[in-house]
Amino acid sequence: MVYDPEQLSYPALLEYFWKHHNAHAKPLFRQYASAVFTTTPNETENAKSLRDRKRSAEGEPLLTAVFPLQTFYPADLSHQKHYLQ
Repeated sequence: MVYDPEQLSYPALLEYFWKHHNAHAKPLFRQYASAVFTTTPNETENAKSLRDRKRSAEGEPLLTAVFPLQTFYPADLSHQKHYLQ
């Protein structure tokens, strides 16, 4: 998936993510843990704010973390656009 901020705002992207993501699922292994990676302080603030509102509304702990992106590693070609395979 490629995110285009001209087509969708970052807050709208986060709203969609939190609506369709199971933030309560405990991963079997650490490498499968869910996370939101941000590239600016504003994105971090937005992601944490929406996560905290969802946590308050549901009254359950959310296991999805928010981290600043440090290094991005593209997936192997066999995993690119996997949904189309």
